[in-house]
Amino acid sequence: MKNFIKFNKDVLVGVDEYDLVCIDDIDLIFGIEEWEKSFFFLINKIIDNSKKIIYTSSMNNTSKNIKLKDLQSRLKWGLNLKINNENDLIKEKILKKIIHEEEYNISPNVSSFLLNRKDRDLCSLIKKIHKLGHHSFSTNKKVSLKDVNNILGL
Repeated sequence: MKNFIKFNKDVLVGVDEYDLVCIDDIDLIFGIEEWEKSFFFLINKIIDNSKKIIYTSSMNNTSKNIKLKDLQSRLKWGLNLKINNENDLIKEKILKKIIHEEEYNISPNVSSFLLNRKDRDLCSLIKKIHKLGHHSFSTNKKVSLKDVNNILGL
């Protein structure tokens, strides 16, 4: 949504034709009447056409910020999951899994080193692992702790 909200709500027209629609950050439209209506109608069209929609929100779907009560009601339909933030152990497992699956040549202790740095959100950590992994491919050398600061410019 953060990419679409700067456009007119009509950017959603025709999206209901896809078999699966995924939209992140729908909470960005909460409180904006025209966007709430447009999203409500999109959900209805998707349901009417037996298609699927997945959306994410940083706010609960019972948020008082939602002006359109029909939208609030519609957001309660289907399966609703609350995902908690990852703890450091989970983050480290995710990073190590990426290193293993991508076959990056990165020392195992790099993951825990990155977790002790400033940017600790999972998205930033994953980008750093990919950057280190691509560096290991291009140089055909293992990335060690002493290389991390130079490669990432820390």
